[in-house]
Amino acid sequence: MKKITITLLALFIGAYGLFSQANWEWTIQESGTTASLIDVYFINNSTGWVVGANGTILKTTDGGSTWVAQTSNTGEELSSVHFINENTGWITGGGVSAQQAPLLKTIDGGENWQELSYGFSAFFVRDIFFVDENVGWAVKSDSIYRSIDGGITWIAEDYATTVVVSSLNNKEIFATSDTIAYVAGRNNNGAGKTAATVFDRRPQNAYLWGTDGVNQFDIDDALECINFANDSVGFAGGQMGKFYRMEGSGFTPYNGPWNLNLDLQNNNFIRSISFPNSNVGMFNTTTEIGGVTIALVYHTEDQGETWTSAPDTISDMLSAKLFAGDEENAWIVAIGGKIYKGIPDYSSIFEKKPEISLQVFPNPTTGLLTINNPDRYNKLIISVVNITGQLISEFVMENAGTIEINIDGNPGIYFVKAMNEKGGQKIIKVIKE
Repeated sequence: MKKITITLLALFIGAYGLFSQANWEWTIQESGTTASLIDVYFINNSTGWVVGANGTILKTTDGGSTWVAQTSNTGEELSSVHFINENTGWITGGGVSAQQAPLLKTIDGGENWQELSYGFSAFFVRDIFFVDENVGWAVKSDSIYRSIDGGITWIAEDYATTVVVSSLNNKEIFATSDTIAYVAGRNNNGAGKTAATVFDRRPQNAYLWGTDGVNQFDIDDALECINFANDSVGFAGGQMGKFYRMEGSGFTPYNGPWNLNLDLQNNNFIRSISFPNSNVGMFNTTTEIGGVTIALVYHTEDQGETWTSAPDTISDMLSAKLFAGDEENAWIVAIGGKIYKGIPDYSSIFEKKPEISLQVFPNPTTGLLTINNPDRYNKLIISVVNITGQLISEFVMENAGTIEINIDGNPGIYFVKAMNEKGGQKIIKVIKE
């Protein structure tokens, strides 16, 4: 029996066809700033805005080929931007140094930004979301406010009596109508512990913010982001590498059950989610390789039933956030003025050949893995990659037999791929504990 120790050889993106859906190719754009960029919003595949530190507002009308700075008249951090059409949009944010969270509105695409007042005390408003020119919500860590006049006035909304307000940590809001909305965050689970939570505002609850349904949220998790594919199918991302999906039924808007959709088996934040239509969506998280933060972008084309096994990888992207303008155009922004545009790389889709025989065990493993090729006439090329797409090792099994390999990398998800000379292949996911 042969024994092989795996060592890191190279970094690649999508070259080994571990997915049946297209990965995306990401190209850096010239932002014209080194300020930290925090949020991005597009209303189509051409027109969008980016906001960030030091009152930064950037606009493009050509898909990001050129970005033009707009005047915010504030030096505060701008961390949330939302538009309902090419003309009307809102921006908010704040920070520890802010006396009052900024609230900006435009009705001319950002040529002019009007400073509005929330009318309540807040040094930081985490998110803002409008469904039309009148109705919208603003979210603080422990409270939610609603406007019905385009942001001129705001009214605090009430929580259900079961909500422990002192343990709240609201992060992001998504509204599916002018009366129904959802907020992702954290709250006391009723057993003395905080847990990931989605609050909803629905007519069935007398428009009180509360929770219901049996959910699979991790007790130790907290939600970071939320987005919906349509009125009844939603997604939420946690801070422990867990991705959740909710699918309601019938004509009643539901808040659950929220089921675990994907577990990346790490403790990295799911940073943002974007669904440009009911089926196509993406989310991003991060990993660290050699001290460099790598953004990982996962894709679905079937409303989250399946996701790309190997994510897109974008180097040096700390605290990245993405937005998809449509099913073939997306942008991701990060610290240091970085903006990347993504488009599908259809060359990454391979024609699936009949699977070949291969046995891999034990699975899960603590590191030592046995690979068995039972076909004496089948020469195999074996590749091993980790979940970020890094090629860990590649070798050839000339004849039938068994070899042992040792995965020296960190615990997590790996893939073993075998290909024969006729194009047959088999891919096996392996979990290292």
